[in-house]
Amino acid sequence: NSQSQDANSLIAGLRRITVLTAFSKIISLSEQKKWRTKIRKGGQITQKKTNQLQNIHGQVASSL
Repeated sequence: NSQSQDANSLIAGLRRITVLTAFSKIISLSEQKKWRTKIRKGGQITQKKTNQLQNIHGQVASSL
């Protein structure tokens, strides 16, 4: 039945989006924690690192 195939495809797509969104949030939270720790220890966030993090989030978002 094509309707059930469409429904299954939709469900699979939603699951994929959910997994990628969760993965993106996990990356974001772990990076934030890492940088908070580094800042407390007197480190600096460089513009280069900020750009790298933005690129990672952009790649995850574009894969949705």
